[in-house]
Amino acid sequence: MPPQPEYVLVRDKARKILYLAKEEFDRGNYSITCFLVYLARILLNYSMMLRRGIGLGKYVIDFNEIRGFLVKDTEETARTCLEEGFNALSDTDKLFMERREKECECWGE
Repeated sequence: MPPQPEYVLVRDKARKILYLAKEEFDRGNYSITCFLVYLARILLNYSMMLRRGIGLGKYVIDFNEIRGFLVKDTEETARTCLEEGFNALSDTDKLFMERREKECECWGE
């Protein structure tokens, strides 16, 4: 198998983190679920920036956002975090497919 571009490797790590977040949700660890989703979303954004060829300036971590989901340790908050995380993954996958189709005039990444 040929080496994968960095943006694919980063996206795949984010996917693994999202599935880890799902496992933590199933165990009832709701605040860690949102924290893992937050990390995965950072990686997904980075991956999309790489795929688009956009400059990668500095990323600022929003500690208020982190504090917010650590304080709101509820199942509903965690469920919302997971939904947003998997939606971001879906958006990333769509972007990759669209870019690939435009580049090679073929289907799939």
